[in-house]
Amino acid sequence: MQNYAYRKEYQSLTMLKNYYWDRWRAEEILNQELAEILVDWTWCSGKWGIVIPQRMLGVNADGIVGPVTVQKVNSVDSDRFRMQVYHARVAFILNIIANDPSQKRFERGWLNRLNDYL
Repeated sequence: MQNYAYRKEYQSLTMLKNYYWDRWRAEEILNQELAEILVDWTWCSGKWGIVIPQRMLGVNADGIVGPVTVQKVNSVDSDRFRMQVYHARVAFILNIIANDPSQKRFERGWLNRLNDYL
């Protein structure tokens, strides 16, 4: 049973790295906290976790993180941009709820998760 639990954890971490961390090319982002909040947004919201930050950075918002996006992420004030991403995520969450009030029941949990990145 212990082997099974280990395999499941390993598979989960591998999936997280392959589908979210690598998708953001996060190993190339110089500020770890910024990398984590960006990857988490993609984990929680799919392509919007890339497209919206790309718009904020003024690069092509195609949902694909390439060298231009990474270079731009690394050229901005990382602490300031991390807070801008935080506030954009709050707005994103509130917009989901405004468009579908049934989602209000998830608001506290979503914001609690996001507050881990403050």
